[in-house]
Amino acid sequence: GILDIITAFAQIKSRYVDLKLVLAGGTEKIFEEQLQKALSESEYRNDIILTGYVSEKQKRVLLSYAEIFLFPSEYEGFGIPVLEAMKCKTPVITTKVSSLPEVGGDAVVYITPYQPEELSEAVCDLLGDTEKRVLLSKMGLKQCENFSWDKTAAMTEEVYQKLC
Repeated sequence: GILDIITAFAQIKSRYVDLKLVLAGGTEKIFEEQLQKALSESEYRNDIILTGYVSEKQKRVLLSYAEIFLFPSEYEGFGIPVLEAMKCKTPVITTKVSSLPEVGGDAVVYITPYQPEELSEAVCDLLGDTEKRVLLSKMGLKQCENFSWDKTAAMTEEVYQKLC
């Protein structure tokens, strides 16, 4: 999750000194104390931006300007954030859990949850390979064509039925 991203960011910064990390959205109260501790201990705290809540328009702007969208989810019901990023032509790194492989297909880079070193490697690989980022952007747009709101609703309902 977020703590893995902060850990990975510390490893990435040595190679990409101008890089900034934007953590958009709110955090659950249960994780707030851990997040604040991780931020206070990070030597790169000044390069980590916490946005808090963002509107849909702000989210699209952030996704459109991001070099990479990181979504190291531990569990995901459907994976709409991955689709949103791909629709904005942003390469995605996510985990091999739940529905994310079905949503991302071959258009994203997959990592194992709770492995900040693997996340760091994946980010560095993508940052160092412009052609791969462009290819993933194109593949992501194509992958989005496999999903409509009707399909999304049906798949979400299927997930909920499995959980119940």
